[in-house]
Amino acid sequence: MEIGCDFETMLIAPGLAAPPPVCVSVALSPTEGEVVPTPEARAEFLRLLRDPEIVLVGHNFIFDLLCSVAWWDCSAEVLAFLEADRLVDTMVYERVAEIQGSPRKKLALDSLWEYYGLGALPKGLVRLSYGPLLNRPLSEYSTEQIQYSVDDSTAVLQLLAAQRKRHPDVRQADVADLCRKLFWLNRTAAFGMRTSPDRIDGLRAAAEEHLGELRGAAEALGVVRPNGTKNIKVLRDLVTEAYDGRPPMTQPPRAKKGAKPRKKPWVPNVRTSSSVLTESGDPRLQAIAEYGEWSAVQNMVLPAFESGTYQPIHTRFSLADTTRVNSSGPNLLNIRSAEGIRECFIPRGGYVFVDIDHTGLENVALAQVLVSKLRDHRLADFLNGGGDLHCKTGAEIHHCTYEQALALHADEEPAFEKSRKNAKWVNFGRPGGAGWRTLQYIARQMGKVSWTEHETKSYIKAWERAVPAGPMYHDWVKNHPQNAQGWFQVQIPGTTIQRRWVPFCAAANNGFQGLGTVVESKVGWSMLREHLTPGTVLSGCYPVLFVHDEFIFEVPEELVTQAAERLVWHMTQAPEVRALLPDVEIKADPKAMRFWSKKARRIIRNGELIPWPEAS
Repeated sequence: MEIGCDFETMLIAPGLAAPPPVCVSVALSPTEGEVVPTPEARAEFLRLLRDPEIVLVGHNFIFDLLCSVAWWDCSAEVLAFLEADRLVDTMVYERVAEIQGSPRKKLALDSLWEYYGLGALPKGLVRLSYGPLLNRPLSEYSTEQIQYSVDDSTAVLQLLAAQRKRHPDVRQADVADLCRKLFWLNRTAAFGMRTSPDRIDGLRAAAEEHLGELRGAAEALGVVRPNGTKNIKVLRDLVTEAYDGRPPMTQPPRAKKGAKPRKKPWVPNVRTSSSVLTESGDPRLQAIAEYGEWSAVQNMVLPAFESGTYQPIHTRFSLADTTRVNSSGPNLLNIRSAEGIRECFIPRGGYVFVDIDHTGLENVALAQVLVSKLRDHRLADFLNGGGDLHCKTGAEIHHCTYEQALALHADEEPAFEKSRKNAKWVNFGRPGGAGWRTLQYIARQMGKVSWTEHETKSYIKAWERAVPAGPMYHDWVKNHPQNAQGWFQVQIPGTTIQRRWVPFCAAANNGFQGLGTVVESKVGWSMLREHLTPGTVLSGCYPVLFVHDEFIFEVPEELVTQAAERLVWHMTQAPEVRALLPDVEIKADPKAMRFWSKKARRIIRNGELIPWPEAS
């Protein structure tokens, strides 16, 4: 039995990302619903959660569940409800439809109602008026307040019917799985990250110092005007000069299904991104790139971080077309490279960060795909035996045996270390089908090394010798369904979601990166389940950030070692992980730190994990 459900809550406020629920509206049909005020709302909601015959339909209902867990002591019921696939979230349903080829659109309930031709769904200021009604009887609600709440719960049933008619291939199991992912992500975001006033002051001083040094040079070049604005024409001319008249150009935007025709014809322009400036090799342009980096720190990063000195910063997580995670407001997944930004984040008093990520997840996922799809165990056996893939590919580049490569690496022999570094970027890009030009770009961008065409092509051959099943994997990807443009339809591993239509590299990356994404999704849920279970080690710890394959928890200092051991178990031994990676072992590396930093190192003493840096 499907029942529409919606919460009205107090308003979100600084430090209150999951505010108290005020009332619950319940709809048994698309035309009839009722409102249950607090405090009776909790009992009604628990009844709905506990009835195994009831499936709840809501829109952005993950937010409502977060509020219920925060205020109504119903963690066990919510966990069981979500694990039983009994939530149909129409916002998540639409996101799956978009991944499968439907046009991108605004996902708000009123926007989708209009998109599906269901008419207008007014969203006036009444939606902001429920706070004073907390724990008040229904007799104190206005007619408008009651109707607004009822409309939301009946509207989702009508919307779901329209969605199912247009997108019957969206599977409930996929929607439910993504609901679980969004629940643990948003639980993490609700705790948020704190920042240190002293460290922010230090970052501000560093930004002012760098900008003072760099602005004069930028103004002398004419790139920056006296009022601080950029002269893009001058910058494009400098880029053209630095690239000997053949500068990188912007590419035509990818045509989107159902998109309106452009009003003006697209015109290519010289690219002026930070990476283009840095890779030019021209010291003037590199200085301008650095100026832009520090300008962004001063104008965007510092204002966003300052609020975290008195209330947590709450990023907003969303799902990309790969089902990987995006972050905004602020974006904490792609922190700028300027020194000192990550270091602004500190745990709450009495806690330290425990940071843990998977070791070589993409290589492990590729090895599992080679076993599952091609019955080729060579890479899996190599990794399970403790093999170092960078050394293996490096040995092929260096023209030595793998055993010799291990010895050279142990001795930090400079010539081999260069070969191993080159191998790293080939191992990173080639499994996803990157050609030699793309690999050159990856090496410059990420490895700060420049390769000739001949070198790059020889490195590709070295990778094929190190991973002989690699070309076979690319052939397997090419056998997927294609459209007239030669783009591919691929299934996201661990789901039935079909991505349509994507270029070859996206299709190749989907096989193993997609599997890695699903692994991290299952890990996050497994961790959350323990976190919400009273009496467990993680119940006294708080998930505060997720970055691609990195989980950060705030942990009481006296529980650091025990919490780290539990997090390693979830990352490597949880049943959901072993089910996805049955043929390959996966490792995880925990570190404890007193502030977030990529420089942090793992310190073990007498079997105990010691926070970095060690207390003086």
